[in-house]
Amino acid sequence: MSIRQARAFHRDTRGSLSAAMLFLVVVLWAAIALVWNVGQAVDEKYRAQTAADSAAHAAAVSLSRTTNVVTATNIQIVRAASAESLAFAVAPTALAIVANWSEEIGSAGWLAPLVAAYIVAFEFPVLVYFLEQTGPTALGEGLSQSLLDRAKDLHAWQRETVRATSTFIEHQRQSIQSFYACEITLSQLGGRSSVPRPPVRTPRGLLESHVTFALLLETRIAFDRANWERALRTIRLGKGPQSWAASTSAMGGIVTLLVNGRFHVLESHDGLLERSPTDRQRARAFAVTAVAKPRAWSQERHAMPGLYPDTRNRPGSSLAFAQAETFHPGDLNWLPAPWRVWSFAGWNWQPRLARSTSLPGLLRQDDRLRQTFQRVGAPIDDPASLRKLIQH
Repeated sequence: MSIRQARAFHRDTRGSLSAAMLFLVVVLWAAIALVWNVGQAVDEKYRAQTAADSAAHAAAVSLSRTTNVVTATNIQIVRAASAESLAFAVAPTALAIVANWSEEIGSAGWLAPLVAAYIVAFEFPVLVYFLEQTGPTALGEGLSQSLLDRAKDLHAWQRETVRATSTFIEHQRQSIQSFYACEITLSQLGGRSSVPRPPVRTPRGLLESHVTFALLLETRIAFDRANWERALRTIRLGKGPQSWAASTSAMGGIVTLLVNGRFHVLESHDGLLERSPTDRQRARAFAVTAVAKPRAWSQERHAMPGLYPDTRNRPGSSLAFAQAETFHPGDLNWLPAPWRVWSFAGWNWQPRLARSTSLPGLLRQDDRLRQTFQRVGAPIDDPASLRKLIQH
């Protein structure tokens, strides 16, 4: 090309607008691709986090409801045991009253006929009325022990409810997993299986199995026997109220042995008293965690993969973590409830999402969870990265 042709080509501006437009189109498309890819990544992360929150909270709802059911059935077990104790106490009470009358007459000396007449006229009719009203029930319960059988049936229902809770939580997890198209892993510190379990267990040792129950049963018996205690006050020489109280308490001890730990207590139950869960107990039994990741990334939806690598495939970027717990208003320090699992104060356990530092422990304990992290290249041994994942 000659110098003249080169100068003419340099002065020729035809097509320059097309080149500029092509450049702008490329830049615009790159910007749109950036916005699109970031939007896709945010959408996937948001969907995974919503799935994790939903699964954790749904599991906590189930655990709270089961705990409330256990509370309600424990109350019914104590009521049934109290009714059984009162029924068993009718015959010993009558015998004790007659024995007291005999003692009073024997110690009255020459006034014995007057004492006997007083008893026949004023106290004996009360005992007859007492036996008329309570005798048939006492005889029926003594032969059938139907109320005691009811307590045993309630415990069997407790066991089935506790067992079914884990199955129900698993069904919930599968439904939420399908709805959000995410792989969801539920976990619980201290859990013995792959599915979270309610924070309740059968009692252990003498204190939990018998002494705790005996104290609570005596409290209920004292309430239930009050009406007949007032009616028997007119049996003064026969010591009606004292005989009734002593007999019901003695029968309560026998019923306690017959019930023999057929109930559930909270995981935070320790020996004699039920306290608010400690931080360790809360993390191990009262909390459930969920880790979610989208099942598969849609590479076709990723724009300009040559220019923008898929940021969603960065180690750990696809995971979402959530924790929920079962808590009681008493834990908020406005409701003292030392007997929470047993009393009406134990009602109304509730679920809530909560922050947690349990993820490192879960990764050490739960092989399934650890494998989930390893599959996406998440740095499971990096505490800082785990803290970022928890603090979503």
